[in-house]
Amino acid sequence: QKIGQVHFMYQGDRSKLSDFFLHVKPRLLEAVAPLTKNMEKRGGGVINLELRDKTELLGDYFQLHCTIETKDSMGANFINSCLERFAETFKAEAATYENFSASEKD
Repeated sequence: QKIGQVHFMYQGDRSKLSDFFLHVKPRLLEAVAPLTKNMEKRGGGVINLELRDKTELLGDYFQLHCTIETKDSMGANFINSCLERFAETFKAEAATYENFSASEKD
């Protein structure tokens, strides 16, 4: 198993961000489904995806933390492709999330 992270800054209500993550997590996994299809056939794929609050290290700093099983491959390109898709989908969904204020959508 390997890990990958999407790092981002969020200046807003942490509980709103947690609620948003629960709302968007299924969409994030759906967004990478075309990428993970073949890896899943070999017994791999996304194992876990979680939101991590890293604000104790740096103000407003959060991560999407993903655990991925790449089976026999090193998986660097696969992991990067998944992370890029997570980031794109997360940003697009945040821009339309009705519970975020205008400043929280940026």
